[in-house]
Amino acid sequence: MFTVTGVVLCAIQLTFFVGMILKFIETDFLGGFTFMLLAYSSAFVYRNLENSGKIPSLAEN
Repeated sequence: MFTVTGVVLCAIQLTFFVGMILKFIETDFLGGFTFMLLAYSSAFVYRNLENSGKIPSLAEN
C-alpha cells in the first residue's frame, strides 16, 4: 500500500541515489558514501514508522 509519506521518502531516496551515483562518477567517494548512508537511513526510519503503525495507510481494505 502506498502512503503519502512513503511516496515522499521514495522520491528523497531516489534523489540521494542519483546524487550518490554522480558523486561516485566524480570520484568523490566520501560524498557518495554520505549520500548512500542518508538514503538508507531514511528508508530504515520509514520502515520502522510503517511497521509501528505511526504512519496511517490511505488505502485500507
